[in-house]
Amino acid sequence: MSCVLVLLAMCLAGAPVAAQAPQRSKPKDPQRVRLYPKFQTGQTLYYQMDFRSRTSGTSEGLIVSPEASKEQEISISALVRLDVISVAPGPSPEARPSVHLRTTYEKVASTIRTDVPDPQADQLHDRIQQLENKSLEFTIGAGGQVSGIRGLEDIFPEQQPRLREWLTGIGFTASLPAEGIYPRMKWSSAPPENSALPLAGIAWESESTYLRDEPCHTVKLTPEETGVQVPNPETCAVILSVMSLAGTAKHSDRTPPEFRAKNLRTHGTMSGNGQSLTYISLESGLVVSVTQTSRQDMDVTVSSDKGGSSLRYQGNVETQWELSLLPVPSGLPSNPPK
Repeated sequence: MSCVLVLLAMCLAGAPVAAQAPQRSKPKDPQRVRLYPKFQTGQTLYYQMDFRSRTSGTSEGLIVSPEASKEQEISISALVRLDVISVAPGPSPEARPSVHLRTTYEKVASTIRTDVPDPQADQLHDRIQQLENKSLEFTIGAGGQVSGIRGLEDIFPEQQPRLREWLTGIGFTASLPAEGIYPRMKWSSAPPENSALPLAGIAWESESTYLRDEPCHTVKLTPEETGVQVPNPETCAVILSVMSLAGTAKHSDRTPPEFRAKNLRTHGTMSGNGQSLTYISLESGLVVSVTQTSRQDMDVTVSSDKGGSSLRYQGNVETQWELSLLPVPSGLPSNPPK
């Protein structure tokens, strides 16, 4: 009997026990970071801006000069001082402030190359050089929108939309989701239509991804160049934005108001794509660097309401734009002038 009991005990010991189903815990919400530039009234920052574009295309029509250039390359490099004029707090502690800023082009260098001599290219070069020591003021709202641009109207009256684009790059974090972001999060945005485009109802759309955190890609300057010892790099959030140029609505008439006011009509097709990589300091919320590339293809015809003249342009534009936050160079002010 004792042997039977021992065998029974051994069998019971080896028998599987019904496991209790584990209690599933509610997945934790990812930890979000709320990035917003911590501007301070009286603060001065310096950015290095580099822009390059290559345009190629052909034109057909009665008003086309046979000597017009078919290829053009533009390169612009500028040292930009950013002065924080004022910071207006939002209606609540959680609300983002509105910031009034002034940018001054401390130094400007540009080159323009064309396949044939082009007087218009020479004029454009002279206008770009006039930017040196010129300033413009603008406001970045709580939602990241740029408004109230003042300055440069006498030099580039037709470039306000493009100015708004690169100014938006400085305040990029102001356009991030207000509830915060976390690694691998994706979100979409559709900026306002660009009135500089020859066709209405077209705008750049973008899908952004918070890729990861890594050391900020700052410009490496020696202490002799900056006058200060460069500290260890901060940690940055790395955000990739993929952009596409698409129609925002069905338009029977693609003529922008600026063309219609001059008794002109436009029609045709446009497409484009690009991407940008932005590094944002997790400590200060400032944009540390931006690298953006894009390409636009177009086949657009501009004709007169009165008839008899038209211009068809087929071509493409490739651009590369870089923005880098600099340490305050020696000999340059760290506070805006009174």
